[in-house]
Amino acid sequence: MSDQRQTKEARALVQLAQDAGGVLVDGLDFTPISDTQRTAIDLHKRGLNVFPIPRGSKKPYILRPLFYSRLHRCERACKVQHAPSFKALFDRQNIAVMMGRTSENLFAIDCDTQADYRGVGAELDRRGLPYWAITSARGGAYLMRLAEGEAANKHLEGWQHVEIWGNKHYIILPPSVHPSGVIYQWETPEPYYNLPDYEKPPLVSVTALDWLGVDRATAGATWQAPELLGLPDWTVNLSRNNRRILSRAIDGSIPEGQRNTELVKPIYDIAAMIQGGAIDYRTGWEVIESAAEGLRYPVKAARSMLRSGLNKPGLTRSRDGAEIKPKPYEQALTFAAAHNWPARTGHTDKAVFLACCERAKVDAGQGSFRAASREIAQLANKTRKTASKALHRLTASDLLYRVISDPSGANRYRFGKTVRRYSTNPTCSYSGVLTNEQKTHNNPQTPAQMDVFGRLGAVSWAVYSWLTDNYASSYKEIAEATGQNVASIRRVLSRGKNTGALIRHGLVIYNPADNTYHAEQATEDKLERIAAVLGVLGRSDKRERSHQAERGLRVNHLLYGAIRNYEKKRTK
Repeated sequence: MSDQRQTKEARALVQLAQDAGGVLVDGLDFTPISDTQRTAIDLHKRGLNVFPIPRGSKKPYILRPLFYSRLHRCERACKVQHAPSFKALFDRQNIAVMMGRTSENLFAIDCDTQADYRGVGAELDRRGLPYWAITSARGGAYLMRLAEGEAANKHLEGWQHVEIWGNKHYIILPPSVHPSGVIYQWETPEPYYNLPDYEKPPLVSVTALDWLGVDRATAGATWQAPELLGLPDWTVNLSRNNRRILSRAIDGSIPEGQRNTELVKPIYDIAAMIQGGAIDYRTGWEVIESAAEGLRYPVKAARSMLRSGLNKPGLTRSRDGAEIKPKPYEQALTFAAAHNWPARTGHTDKAVFLACCERAKVDAGQGSFRAASREIAQLANKTRKTASKALHRLTASDLLYRVISDPSGANRYRFGKTVRRYSTNPTCSYSGVLTNEQKTHNNPQTPAQMDVFGRLGAVSWAVYSWLTDNYASSYKEIAEATGQNVASIRRVLSRGKNTGALIRHGLVIYNPADNTYHAEQATEDKLERIAAVLGVLGRSDKRERSHQAERGLRVNHLLYGAIRNYEKKRTK
């Protein structure tokens, strides 16, 4: 950072301290600290996305940017004390916390009456479920974290005044003051005084909350591959409920009186796939036969049920009532594998395009996807500047199309006509179960992979990921499979005097007996050792922390400006 910017930061921090009635000595902030400020700092350390709201009001200064980012709080990694400081933002304010992924999947059971609050608490205690509890003017709330992801917002059936807040919603925390004058209180031990440092709210599984009706949110949640429950890959195109029925049938856990009504659903689903040409008859029958045998159900009756489904013209799948179509990001993955990327910037553009595919998975069904340059840079294992340039090139070449900005301020994109018109094979395995062709073109996922292959390069990653699933005996064969040129393959796989990086670090093994190259999936420990040898261990984590700090500082400035505008309007 330049001396000029450091001076500007220092002046701003001095002004903030003076506004709050405090002083700075040798760059350290000795501003008097309130209970709200102390609570905010403590909860932020525990991973919660806390933010200030005006006293006597439940309406926040800003909201949408907090759906995606937490406020920045200066720590030892910060070379200067950034202004506006986290502590100054909570001066003479109420405190709120955002539910969902920015608070490590925190959710609240919010009760608007004392009767409901006590009733829900009694049910939680009876089942031995841990929680944090607060009381408000009318009722209270119970705070927990969901192990499976964000909880869905919903009104609970059977409870007149009880709601679940878990996605893009916030609640107010002690020691805030309610508009009626009542002070919010901790009913469970106050974290700052009674819990170990950095201890987070209790983690609870969604299965332990079935009685309450808590569901996992789908919109805005981190994408996860669907559960196959031990079934073949192609069953990903069945509905989740039908996969569960088949899995339970194979395990023999469906009661005898329910076998007919349960089996007919997945069997008709499979019949629709056979009619549409997604699978052949034998493939579908093998799973049905296993389910029938697991339940000791007559195989002849199961075959008759399948035949009945096949005789129904125009049968559609229960999953969506339509023919099997790849989603836009699935089509884009296949396009990326076959596209002839330009020589000079191809590796970077391809990595950024694949990062866009990852983002599109999360926003599937919305028509467009949010693609902030910092998020794309992190997924593509590139710097923000490099990712921004690549996004401009992809937009110019009609592979991406920029739409109206997201309310958070980030750009939103959809895939261009070149991608959307690309023909794909409908029998490929989509929706999270990648084919071997698609696997070879994904970006590194884990921090250790990002460290190592960020240093070794995109060619090394393409070769390594393909060779984990295949054997090859020549550079030419690998080059054709990965879309690289032979000279690049020779560079990373050469043996002898100028040994290639993949061979030198033991990521790819050459077997002279049968003249083949192959790679075993390296463990995180092995990759971390290689990263240490290369001098890049922890680089991806450092980059991610830098991106988080930049996002947080932007929210700090937006919030500080909103507070100043609010104060000016109130004093007029």
